Amino acid sequence: MLEGRTLILNNLEVNQKLNRMAYQILEDIYQEEEVYMLGLQSGGYVLAEKVEKIINASNAKVKTNLVSVEVIKDNPASNEIKMEVDIETLRDKVIILFDDVANTGRVLTYAIRPLLSILPKKIRAMVLVDRRHKKYPITPDFVGLSLATTMQEHISVEVDDNQEITVFLN
Repeated sequence: MLEGRTLILNNLEVNQKLNRMAYQILEDIYQEEEVYMLGLQSGGYVLAEKVEKIINASNAKVKTNLVSVEVIKDNPASNEIKMEVDIETLRDKVIILFDDVANTGRVLTYAIRPLLSILPKKIRAMVLVDRRHKKYPITPDFVGLSLATTMQEHISVEVDDNQEITVFLN
């Protein structure tokens, strides 16, 4: 542990939470044939990859499609949201947005904005850590950990070269 940092979740705990959320997602989409898992770069994409592996290993009969989404988190309003897929592909589809940490809800709100023009069938949001400092009217549907923090504190989700994930409070 580094000075001024507190370990919140180790890799085993993160994987337990991802496993639980993957099964919650399966319960939510049990009648669907296909789902698009949109991972916000970079932390959300890693989480989406891990959840996709859990869903595929469960022998569920749902086809998963993993899509990378680039949102400039510091200023999402003035930058284009970039996706690895043509937006029309998502029309009338079930979409799950993945992010590592939800703070104010701003990034998730802006990530949803282009999706509203094509009328998806359903949009859900999954985050590993929800800080609950909402300024925007969006609440994640699947949450690994809700954490009360001050606005001065920072949550960092770190992924090492072995794809192990840890969460720290700074």
